[in-house]
Amino acid sequence: MENMVSKIDAQIERLEAKKAEMLKQKEPLYRERKELELAGYFDEDAMYGGALGGAIMELLKVFEKQGHSGYSARFTAKAFYRLTEGKPLTALTGEDDEWETRGGFTQNKRCSAVFKEKDGTAKYIEALLFSGPHGTYSGNATVDKNGNRVSSSQPVTFPFVPKTFYIQVEDIDGVSTVVNQSELQLALDYFKGKK
Repeated sequence: MENMVSKIDAQIERLEAKKAEMLKQKEPLYRERKELELAGYFDEDAMYGGALGGAIMELLKVFEKQGHSGYSARFTAKAFYRLTEGKPLTALTGEDDEWETRGGFTQNKRCSAVFKEKDGTAKYIEALLFSGPHGTYSGNATVDKNGNRVSSSQPVTFPFVPKTFYIQVEDIDGVSTVVNQSELQLALDYFKGKK
């Protein structure tokens, strides 16, 4: 009888260890799924009819399967994010092999938001994004505190690492106006090479 009890105890211990291991393996995806559920990514009335939740879960499963440590996970996620945003991982060189001409525009193949003008100069059309009471937008309908027009598109020199600056604006008498002139200057200095 005592032998049978110890066999049952050993079997219970093995089952509890297996259960603990299964819970450990499921925990990261459980937490991520719960976050997606709380944010409404699986809801039928969500963007793409709730399909984004499943798409993100697929990516998370691949990421988890790769077995990254916290250190490598950050680098992998950062590189993945830049690539999905259409941004390069290293500086653009401006060399001829980086460009293609389509429909009268010469566009950088490594970063589609960089264009070359006929005179050879280049510009980055996502340099400045303006954020204010009507959302975030690009364009050239914003002015600084001195009334000078400010454009999202900025000239670049090579090598160039694409970076987007978000500039806070407010509505003053119907005109979108930069809130913080020094914030704008910091961004403009980046594109002038004063990094």
